[in-house]
Amino acid sequence: MKYIIATLLLTTSLAGELRAQTGSISGKITDDKKQPVQGAIVSLMDHTMPKYGTTTDSTGYYIIKNVPVGRYELKARSLDHNGRFYPGITIAADRDIPFDITLYPKTKPVPVGH
Repeated sequence: MKYIIATLLLTTSLAGELRAQTGSISGKITDDKKQPVQGAIVSLMDHTMPKYGTTTDSTGYYIIKNVPVGRYELKARSLDHNGRFYPGITIAADRDIPFDITLYPKTKPVPVGH
């Protein structure tokens, strides 16, 4: 009986620790006129391989939940807009990283430094 209780306590403790080792990233994607970009694809990548992702809703909002703690590259793109790439995004335990993005139409060059 003691063994079963100890195992349950250890399992519950480990499950809590594993949950605590994730975070999230969220924000709004707009165009250069501050209009929401619906259906944009947002990906967190690990060495150029997509690991986690989502699409924006009708207001341009996105959220990627339950991301393991670590450093990632973020990529955002849509059919009508130039893609954007952001290296060095750090996901921390039990935190949401706010990260808004501006996408520029494919007919316009992306400004340097943006």
